[in-house]
Amino acid sequence: MDVSYIEECAIGSSARNDIENLLSLVFGDGAGETSRYKPYPSFRLLVSEGGHLVGHLAAEHRRMRIGDCHFPVFGISDLCVRPDWQNAGIGTRLLRRLEDLGRERKIDYLLSFADQPRFYEINGFEQKRLKCRWLFCYQGHSMGVLSRTLDGVMIKPIGWQDWPEGELDLLGHIF
Repeated sequence: MDVSYIEECAIGSSARNDIENLLSLVFGDGAGETSRYKPYPSFRLLVSEGGHLVGHLAAEHRRMRIGDCHFPVFGISDLCVRPDWQNAGIGTRLLRRLEDLGRERKIDYLLSFADQPRFYEINGFEQKRLKCRWLFCYQGHSMGVLSRTLDGVMIKPIGWQDWPEGELDLLGHIF
């Protein structure tokens, strides 16, 4: 069972339909359709078995800022595994592949806003409570810039620098 990499702009209609179905299955009806309102990720990591999509991770390559410090990140969203394939190491395999890509591409951090922080902690992420600033998007519309303190910000350093102190400016939307 391999993890495949696909750039967002190369996803065909059949694969997009499979992704939307998996997101709806794992996150609830309409989750796949709702993702159409979000900005596209840079790429996706997919795991298939027997012609069926069983695991998914969307990632965005972005620079972020804290104070005068700018750094590259892979932002993680929609990490999920079909319920009948959970606890088989697929989520961990997706994160490891992303970490390998990050090291190859000189990324400093993996970052996620997690509903399941324990899973990320098991995989080497640290949970932080951070003041964050981002472009708020709702149903395909930019609604303005928000600044809030958020719990469950999961960070894994994979580059050379320590996490700086201060407000995290996502320099774009939240993923």
